[in-house]
Amino acid sequence: MASLRLLKQMLPSILILASLQACMGDTTVPAQLNNDILGLLVFKSDLHDPSSYLASWNEDDDSPCSWEFVQCNPATGRVSQLSLEGLGLLGRIGKGLQNLQHLKVLSLSNNNFSGDISTEKLALPPNLESLNLSRNSLSGLLPTALVNMSSIKFVDLSENSLSGALPDNLFDNCFSLRYLSLSGNLLQGPLPSTLPRCSVLNGLNLSNNHFSGNPDFASGIWSLKRLRTFDFSNNAFSGSVPQGISALHNLKVLLLQGNDFSGPVPADIGLCPHLGRVDLSYNLFTGALPDSLQRLNSLTFFSLSDNMFTGDFPQWIGNMSSLKYLDFSNNGFTGSLPASIGDLKSLSYLSLSNNKLVGPFHCLLLTAMSCP
Repeated sequence: MASLRLLKQMLPSILILASLQACMGDTTVPAQLNNDILGLLVFKSDLHDPSSYLASWNEDDDSPCSWEFVQCNPATGRVSQLSLEGLGLLGRIGKGLQNLQHLKVLSLSNNNFSGDISTEKLALPPNLESLNLSRNSLSGLLPTALVNMSSIKFVDLSENSLSGALPDNLFDNCFSLRYLSLSGNLLQGPLPSTLPRCSVLNGLNLSNNHFSGNPDFASGIWSLKRLRTFDFSNNAFSGSVPQGISALHNLKVLLLQGNDFSGPVPADIGLCPHLGRVDLSYNLFTGALPDSLQRLNSLTFFSLSDNMFTGDFPQWIGNMSSLKYLDFSNNGFTGSLPASIGDLKSLSYLSLSNNKLVGPFHCLLLTAMSCP
């Protein structure tokens, strides 16, 4: 450990020397002092590894490519992937990783990393494409650098203790970003106006935070035409959800439950032909359901519970043969149930309680039914 501490202290000087020698054509820098080995050893020195998973990381080795949890690019011999998921590691994510200049994939999820991840305390390689720091105890404000790296495609920071508002310039340079999850943190405030710049984004999960305000669907969210999964659940968003969602032609999952959205459901929601899961429960939605919903032939999960919907119970529900889960409870639906609802052979959960429905209804009409 003494030698590791010495390497950590000498790291800046060693890297400067190595750079100067490379510029002068001197290739005699010992292999054990290359950036990758030094970076990994410095990173390790900031950690507590109670199960000794990183015991193979030996400072006397000429290359880190045989080390556990490290993958190298066979063409260059440089570290390209570091995957340390679920190893029970403790400590802070130090600056050693910034020296892994060829690192593409970094996954440190499901550990006990802690501390502030502001730019001053966390430095990452410039060419990183995938970053997974989920399920740790990281805290502080979200630095723009984590999302604004030009090469980054995948970012998962879910289930940490990140707090504060998102900076408005967070998405200034997110042109390569395809997936972002900030779920399960303590983030608050409105969404950055720069979000529409993430034009290739196909997965967005901001659930279980304290975000508020109107997300600006019309000129913001609906412009992300490649979205497939969209989860804003369990926040404090408010306002209406306007028409225009049909621009998200590839949308498969729409989760808005647990907010304060109000007004009618957008009339064109049924023009998203691939929707398989829709949850609008626990909001303030009103009015009748749009007829376009009956076009969602792939819908398996449909929950509108605990809103203020009114109007006749939609008779076309009985034709949605893919439905497995249906919850319209705690609304103001009126009328009778269609007899065809008994033909929904895949339906395993149905809740229609606390509405104004009339007429007979027997659970025995349904196959494998759970009626709360």
